Amino acid sequence: MRRIRILYVSNLNLHSRGGAKTHFIELGQSLAKLGHKVLALVPGYPPRESQSYSFNIRYIPTFKESLLAYLWVEFLRIFYLIFFIVKFQPHVIYARPIRFDIMSPLLARLFRIPYVMERNEILEDSLRMRGFSEVIIKSMKLVERINFRWSNKIVCVTEGIKREITKRYGVPQDKLIVISNGANVEFLRPMDKRECRLKIGLAEEVFYVGFTGSFAPWHGLETLIDAARQVKEQGYSAIKYLLIGDGALKRSLEQQVKHYGLQGEIQFLGWIAYEVIPYYINAFDVAVAPFTKDRNDIMGLSPLKLYEYLACGCPVIASRVNGVKEVIEESQCGYLFEPGDVEGLARRIVQAYNERNSLSGMGLKGRQLVLARYSWQSTARALTEVLLDLLEKHD
Repeated sequence: MRRIRILYVSNLNLHSRGGAKTHFIELGQSLAKLGHKVLALVPGYPPRESQSYSFNIRYIPTFKESLLAYLWVEFLRIFYLIFFIVKFQPHVIYARPIRFDIMSPLLARLFRIPYVMERNEILEDSLRMRGFSEVIIKSMKLVERINFRWSNKIVCVTEGIKREITKRYGVPQDKLIVISNGANVEFLRPMDKRECRLKIGLAEEVFYVGFTGSFAPWHGLETLIDAARQVKEQGYSAIKYLLIGDGALKRSLEQQVKHYGLQGEIQFLGWIAYEVIPYYINAFDVAVAPFTKDRNDIMGLSPLKLYEYLACGCPVIASRVNGVKEVIEESQCGYLFEPGDVEGLARRIVQAYNERNSLSGMGLKGRQLVLARYSWQSTARALTEVLLDLLEKHD
């Protein structure tokens, strides 16, 4: 197999937390493990503690996050790109994703380097949900249109995103390819539940429903809290909930918990170091992914959290949205309920509790599916095939 030199660019701050960072690092490492030479270019400064990544990272110096800092990075990116294009001589530039970026595809065209971009959302919808003005949204949409036009290939993480890009921007179908997200199946693996609970200080006799991720509107945590209230009212006092993460909705979620008097049932654990996340997932009896319908069902999902739960052999209660229901139904690794259906979610939590002796078998079925189809190794191999085909045609 031909070894590829990949200039891997993003505006992601690697000091941040969450799925975007996980995706960026895991994909880079998996490509490097296949023998490709990967050089990442991101804003920020090297961390004080040493990082043992299997690919090289170079930083564009910046300062406290702001619009001015963003524009400064975009200005400096021009010179960094030219320098590393000349020095590193990449076979391909892979961008994940950079907003307001025209120079990356432009320089790729000038230096006759194939340019591949990744899209894991419909940008205009995401910006609108975050409250950006229509002026900014239209400006971003124009930049998107230029990027789509100048790219050689566009990698989408779901069929829904591919469909929407074709529909809204008129991008030809053969320019778009779907490659799903994945999970690190070596790091995220089944472990003994009792030992994990002892290690992180959780009670052995409690039935834990767990969530990891950002507290964003589309993750449906309000539905989970409403369902927890119903479960408590039915007398299931042994069921507790662990919410790991943070985000814009944290304060309102905490107020909702307080209003319902669920402080004894629901714990907010904040961000947990990624290195210990497997202990928590393995300590869950069942994990929950109560995605909302709206944007999730339109775009479809390739959710990191679902693959990470299943990689640990943890069964899942998830909402019936595109990209999630297929995984659950195919592997019989959990339970489904209709998005936003509080009573439906409450019933599934109670059902999982009553069927707790069979949950481990369900989780292992999910693990087998992730090993076969949703590992980062699978993602990297699929992307490699796309890049090799592109380079063969380019040469």
